[in-house]
Amino acid sequence: MTAATLDLSGTPAIPFHRLVRVELRKSYDTRAGFWLLAVIGLLVLAAEIIVLAVVTTQDEAIAFGDFIGTAAFLTSFLLPVLGIMVLTSEWSQRTAMVTFALEPRRPLVIGAKALVGVLLTLATVAVSIVIGLVCNLLYGLIEGHVDWTFGWSDFAAFLIT
Repeated sequence: MTAATLDLSGTPAIPFHRLVRVELRKSYDTRAGFWLLAVIGLLVLAAEIIVLAVVTTQDEAIAFGDFIGTAAFLTSFLLPVLGIMVLTSEWSQRTAMVTFALEPRRPLVIGAKALVGVLLTLATVAVSIVIGLVCNLLYGLIEGHVDWTFGWSDFAAFLIT
């Protein structure tokens, strides 16, 4: 008598884009992930408002790049935490067993997690730039002139950080 076996060799592999979507959803679908992303956004917004208030009350000049620098400084503390959470959330949320069972090729899962970290970082950079843009426009409305000076080398350092 032979034992019955389940042949899965004809089953198609999970596509990489689906792994990225799953990892992206796991990054903000938990309380910790959601609140970390929310805290990053709120801290950047609060700091930019404080900078705008101080600069306008003191009659100081500020440029667009200075607003971006403020956002870069704040996010440089919390973005590494975001990367750590993306990589380790699998163990804290007890989804490792499901991930191991559904996708045994670990390099693909790790690659998806790395890509999600990059995508979340780019989203954070984009939100920071938009907040800086709005603050610079508000500064222009209050002070009557706007300085759009933007240091590309500082921006590259922001992205690398």
